[in-house]
This record gives sequence, structure tokens and C-alpha cells, in this order.
Amino acid sequence: MAERAASQGSTSNMPASGGEESGSVRVEAIQDLYQELLGKTSLYLKSEFEVTAEDYRLLQEMNKVTKDKYEGLMGTAKTVKDSLGTMNDRFTCIKPFLERIDLIETQVNSLEGTVFRLDTYAKQLEMRFKSLEKR
Repeated sequence: MAERAASQGSTSNMPASGGEESGSVRVEAIQDLYQELLGKTSLYLKSEFEVTAEDYRLLQEMNKVTKDKYEGLMGTAKTVKDSLGTMNDRFTCIKPFLERIDLIETQVNSLEGTVFRLDTYAKQLEMRFKSLEKR
């Protein structure tokens, strides 16, 4: 950049005569280039800061959306927990009745087996009786 300043300073409106005027023009050219450099650097840094700030705003928005989503999920989980608690309480209340139903079912199955055996025995007796009648 210093080369550019030197070349611009030497080719810009420099009088052909006088060393002092040439030196002051060079200093002014360097100062102008320096001011331009500062301005562009400032603009670049400002743009970088704006991009970074926008990234942070985006992250904040994402965090807010995520927080809201998790709050909704937490509400759903609480509702499910409450429902499961209610169902568990109801099951506890009807458990003795269910146990009685299971016992009755076992007894009915046993009775059904006994009835089936009795029916088979009655048929055998009937067949014996008929065979004795024929004689």
C-alpha cells in the first residue's frame, strides 16, 4: 500500500520543481490513503459486527422458539402424567373386582370341564342302559 501511495504521490498533480512541494503532496496523498484505509476498515468492521449481531439475534430467536416448544412438551408431559395417575388410581379401585372375575372364570372353566365329563358319562350310561334294554 505504501508503494501505491508513493506511486500515486509521484504521478498525481505534482509540480515538476521543488522538493518541499513534492514532499507535502506525498504526505497529503499518504494521509488521504490512510483516511481511506481507516474508512474502509471501519466499514468492514462495522459490517462484521452487524453480521455477528444478526447471528446473535437469530440465536436468541431460535432459543425462544426452542424454549416455547419445550414448555409445550412439558405441559403435554404433565397432562400425560396426570392421566396416568388417574388411570392408576382407577385400576387400583377395580383391581379386587378384576381378581374376583378371574376367580369366577377359573371356577366356570372347572365347572365346564366337570359338566363335559358328566355329559360324557351320562352318554355312556345311556348307551349301557339301551344295550341292557335290548337284551
